[in-house]
Amino acid sequence: SEDKSKVRFFIDEALFYGGLTAIPGLFGAALLGTEVLRIYGADFTRGTNILLILIFARLLNAYGSLLMTAINGLDRPDISFRINGVFMISNLILNVGLIHWLGWYGAAIATTISTTITALLALYAIRRLVGDAPVPVTGIGYQIVASVVMTLVLIVVQKFIPIDSTYYTVAYVVFGAGVYGICLFAL
Repeated sequence: SEDKSKVRFFIDEALFYGGLTAIPGLFGAALLGTEVLRIYGADFTRGTNILLILIFARLLNAYGSLLMTAINGLDRPDISFRINGVFMISNLILNVGLIHWLGWYGAAIATTISTTITALLALYAIRRLVGDAPVPVTGIGYQIVASVVMTLVLIVVQKFIPIDSTYYTVAYVVFGAGVYGICLFAL
């Protein structure tokens, strides 16, 4: 039981750090995704919404991967194997169906749904293995608040200094990361 308590503590810590860059990345992509993709060429900007969907999938994957690592650390590769099997089968089926129906969006949505299923199954498995594994709601909440503040600051700055080059795009990303870091540290 003391070992399970330690595992719950480390899961809580890992989940907090798992969203540290992914959450502000999602907010930043919502605001600056088109400009970042423009660096690679004007044609790439058509993928802004797909980028957002995939970044959200990446956020879910960050949490799911941490939980899967904990499952493996508890010497239960059988559970990881089954969860990964569900991911592969659901991703394959959803991709076949959704790509036909929605094109590139379908692929991104299929990946997001499959990743969500994986993360939820991993959380369910962890809770069965070690009890009620905590989710760091307060820490994740701080990351979301800091991301919202970062986004609002960048919106205000954009009113005065519009993005008109790759250098400005990079400067906005760096500045946004700084605002996020300071805000999160303050919280």
